[in-house]
Amino acid sequence: MTIVVRNAEFKDINQLTELMYKYVVDFYRRPKLPFENIHQLIYTLLNHKEGIQFVVEKMKS
Repeated sequence: MTIVVRNAEFKDINQLTELMYKYVVDFYRRPKLPFENIHQLIYTLLNHKEGIQFVVEKMKS
């Protein structure tokens, strides 16, 4: 098995939304946010206006 790290893309939004939601609420212990706010955060990162996100994928060898 090979692990690949790549820049997140718009096709990753659904998977990133749940992960980011848990990160903001559980890790930072912030109040629960509407998913629209999480989507806006992801769009901001994907448009490289601020920060960057990566995705790790397992690839069959």
